[in-house]
Amino acid sequence: MMSSCSRRREDEGSENPGFYKCVDYSVLSTGKLKIPQDFCENFEVKVPHQCNLETFSGSWLVGLKRISGEFFFKKGWREFVDGNCLKLGEYIVLQYIGHAKFNVEIYGLNHCNKVSRARKSDRLLDDHDVIIVDSDSDSEIEFPSKFLYQLTNLI
Repeated sequence: MMSSCSRRREDEGSENPGFYKCVDYSVLSTGKLKIPQDFCENFEVKVPHQCNLETFSGSWLVGLKRISGEFFFKKGWREFVDGNCLKLGEYIVLQYIGHAKFNVEIYGLNHCNKVSRARKSDRLLDDHDVIIVDSDSDSEIEFPSKFLYQLTNLI
């Protein structure tokens, strides 16, 4: 049986403990994520009230809540899920780096590390926003305002 968490041991030096979770319906719909009980032993002195979850795309402040003797990421979890576009069947790997901070890696359905975006609006162009310019055309080109706004922010 494969465990979903690791504990810090005296002989492991600086290795950061972590755990993983397959994104299932509970991750997407309940607004919380259960932290494995064995993993909670890694917190210094006591379990913090909130943690920073850091991904490639940014950082989310997520509250920790004790419910019936178990710990969950709760307040802010839904924003983390939405902000990272988590989908059913993906995996998240959380490594505790100390001082109430986690590095989070997200693996997509293709089993590769998923580079996520915090907000769709951060993207320069969506697939349906692609503009084809015919250099032989004499007509004026009208660009969408979203494109012009993003273009001026790049300059």
